[in-house]
Amino acid sequence: AAVQELARGWKDNPNTLPWLKTRALSDENEDVRQAAVQELARGWKDDPDTLTLLKTCALSDENWYIRRVVVEELARGWKEDSNTLPWLKTHALSDEDSNVRQVAVQELARGWKDNPDTLTLLKTCALSDEDSDVRQAAVQELARGWKDNPDTLTLLKTRALSDENGYVRRAVVEELARGWKEDSNTLPWLKTRALSDEDSIVRQAAVEELARGWKEDSNTLPWLKTHALSDEDSNVRQVVVEVIAQGWKEDSNTLPWLKTRALSDEDSAVRQAAVQELAQGWKDDPDTLTLLKTRALSDEYWNVRRVAVQELARGWKDDPETLTLLKTHAVSDENKYVRRVAVQELARGWKDDPETLTLLKTCALSDKNEDVRRAIVEELARGWKDDPETLTLLKTCALSDENKYVRRVAVQELARRWKDDPETLTLLKTCALSDENEDVRGATVEELARGWKDDPETLTLLKTCALSDENKYVRRVAVQELARRWKDDPETLTLLKTCALSDKNEDVRGATVEELARGWKRKPELFEVFSHVVRYDRFVREEEKQSNPRKIALKALIKNYPEHPHILEILKHSGEQDSDEQVREFARSQYNIFQQTQS
Repeated sequence: AAVQELARGWKDNPNTLPWLKTRALSDENEDVRQAAVQELARGWKDDPDTLTLLKTCALSDENWYIRRVVVEELARGWKEDSNTLPWLKTHALSDEDSNVRQVAVQELARGWKDNPDTLTLLKTCALSDEDSDVRQAAVQELARGWKDNPDTLTLLKTRALSDENGYVRRAVVEELARGWKEDSNTLPWLKTRALSDEDSIVRQAAVEELARGWKEDSNTLPWLKTHALSDEDSNVRQVVVEVIAQGWKEDSNTLPWLKTRALSDEDSAVRQAAVQELAQGWKDDPDTLTLLKTRALSDEYWNVRRVAVQELARGWKDDPETLTLLKTHAVSDENKYVRRVAVQELARGWKDDPETLTLLKTCALSDKNEDVRRAIVEELARGWKDDPETLTLLKTCALSDENKYVRRVAVQELARRWKDDPETLTLLKTCALSDENEDVRGATVEELARGWKDDPETLTLLKTCALSDENKYVRRVAVQELARRWKDDPETLTLLKTCALSDKNEDVRGATVEELARGWKRKPELFEVFSHVVRYDRFVREEEKQSNPRKIALKALIKNYPEHPHILEILKHSGEQDSDEQVREFARSQYNIFQQTQS
């Protein structure tokens, strides 16, 4: 938003265009680069450097989405340029990034439909691109834009049979069903796909298209009941139940058929779907309530019981047996998910029942599953804040529950809802320093920083955690909170420099560099800190997606000190000498950009 405001509000300022170019090429934030690219493409189309810059971004930006955006902007803004079409064709066929190839295919199909080469290119991509998303995009564009071409239908059917990817085959099924509905061969072809495709997502799509497009065909309903219910995949069978219930609700045989499925189908997914459809579509049928109670109490599969319990709580709150049933499941169902949903429904729908609070307290302390206990802690904190025992229970959970997630949520609820209780701060400090789990300590540090910034001991505690907590996550959280909330404290900058240079973990060092670059922009002394990180940080890459502090520091130098006399020297050195290939490639690309902009 800031980039857009500046670009549109100060378009005539001579500094805006060079600023945008710099942001588009080298800003460390991908959202900023994207916004700058779009503003340049839309607001400075006539500038002679814009097209060249966009093509540079399309080739070298490390973020695939920005490269995709650039292709879109070029295709739409420079359609009349004679070089745009061949450029797009090249990227559609040979760009190393599948996301770029995909958007190039789409832009060609929509913007150059009448070009004789477009159809050939789309066919090539549909048949031979190595990426399934590109093939899928090509198939969809062919189906929508070249429906009348005699080769399109044949090609689509070929892809439906021979493409190795289920999502491509599914796309073909959907396009054929919607675009060739009047073709007499489409219906039998869809039925074949629904029965014989090896991938369940394709068979499921075929079932959905049959129910949607051929509802009036007298054979569709019996066919669905007979054939699709024998599918080997439970997801397909579940979809059959849903489309029959929703598409043939007025059919007199649908209700008894659904009841049979809910009560006796051997597949739990089918029973679950039938229970849901009955509860939502046939609430007024006198048998529905009885059937739901039966499934809630006796179905052998937990998810059927869970769905039945949830539907009863929401649709039959006034039935006197619903409350009793929920209490039973909250306390004694063998499955944690059933107990959890029963607890949540009780807390939200029966808050005024005198037994609800007692039951929740009991389960919060004694349920054997941490997910159930955590859910109860949340419900108690939100619904019974004024009950004097709630605070005591949350303190107990925060300090002594055996599970880290329960302790963490208890800490968070205490910090946010009982900030004024005199014991809360003491408890949080205890958890921040001594809880055995890093997630709990990290969450507690965050809560202290946000809620007790003015307490003199909070700053000391955060400094301690930033420098000496044994876990990298806690140290990183402490560093980030110090940088964002105590920027003006005279010791913060010194501490952050220490962490950036000497923390034993690369994630902490990298995060600290980011905070320094963000919070102390262009501070002269930080040029030396970032330069030191670029030259001497000890990071060694072990995984592709690791963040390298040296690269982060390079980005900080480029963003904050683009005119420093040594910036080119640093980029050149990193491009030649850094041990990490990712850093070398980034430094070389930025070095080239700097040379271009300075020439």
